Amino acid sequence: MPTLAFDTSTSIGAVAVIDGGRLLTERTWNRDTSHGELLTPAIEETLQSAGISFSLLTRLIVGIGPGSFTGCRISVNVARALSFALKLSVYPIDTFELIAAAVPPRSQPLLVALRGQKNSTLASTFVWKSDRWARTQSLGSLAISDFERQLDLGHGRSVEHDGRDVERRAEPYLGVGSAFQGNEFPEKLKSKILREPGLSDQVDASSFLTLDRLIELDQRLPSDWKALQALYLRASSAEERRDEGFGKRGP
Repeated sequence: MPTLAFDTSTSIGAVAVIDGGRLLTERTWNRDTSHGELLTPAIEETLQSAGISFSLLTRLIVGIGPGSFTGCRISVNVARALSFALKLSVYPIDTFELIAAAVPPRSQPLLVALRGQKNSTLASTFVWKSDRWARTQSLGSLAISDFERQLDLGHGRSVEHDGRDVERRAEPYLGVGSAFQGNEFPEKLKSKILREPGLSDQVDASSFLTLDRLIELDQRLPSDWKALQALYLRASSAEERRDEGFGKRGP
């Protein structure tokens, strides 16, 4: 069952072809601007390298964000077009799950945090269960100052032990994601989140192999191509201008 998987929601573009539980071939690239002119050729080259034609594909896996407005829209629109034209089932995967899938098993809980807009961050938390990272929280757009409270990364809570109140610290999270690449997180908060060298803060094409397996194991249902929706870190410039009232005439 050959699967074509791709994502352009972040600055990293990724395409992979999977068949029989094997990653046949993959392509990744780094692009700060639009992926529009790169995704289609990358798909064609990846399929050709794998020796798989479009007619042999059985399903699509597509990253839907959160990510840049243009990047998410490109992935989703290409997935819609391919799903409609080739009668392929399509499975949407969000950026948090994509990044988490590349992290090896760990005893610590996992925090995937993405840089948002206006000093905000979006995040999901996971714990390792048996054979995958299972999501425990999906956090909306949060100011950095709210993270300590939401994730219980502070001093923990007091519990009674031998008749005394003792302090128990919350277990630190292993942190990955674009939010950790800049200086948004204060040092106090960074000290309570573990950062492990070698773990990627970006989408990795190899994650698609893990997710392809989980789609089979969990018997996930595909999305209708018409209902496929992107998750944006921010609105488009036109939408922001509209919401802020630019161009409105006075009374």
